Amino acid sequence: MDSVNATIHHGLTLEKWASHGLDGMLGNIGSEIYRALSAKKKGQQDRFLAALSRALELIDLTSLALLKSDRPHRAQEIGILREIIADAYVGGKEYPDGLEYADAYCMDFATRAQKVFIANHSQ
Repeated sequence: MDSVNATIHHGLTLEKWASHGLDGMLGNIGSEIYRALSAKKKGQQDRFLAALSRALELIDLTSLALLKSDRPHRAQEIGILREIIADAYVGGKEYPDGLEYADAYCMDFATRAQKVFIANHSQ
């Protein structure tokens, strides 16, 4: 894999990120979306935008990882998620309920990743 490094998540390389698998990557993106929703509810605009920035960086890394994998068609799906998060960053006019949708979407992956992690580490 080419050398691609994250700028917000210091030390995170594309190779390391891709090793999480799709469930893990989307679960981690979901954590940032959850943080953004939480900050939004508390009126913390700076934390809201910071969480969305982190989510966008992870989405971009996920897209790159998918394009270099045996599942490049999944990158289009991630592109839609990116569009929703970017819209939220600029006010959420295009997708008013987009963050809630994205949170629920990513939660499914997070749950699956957690189940796999528990199964692999419960022995």
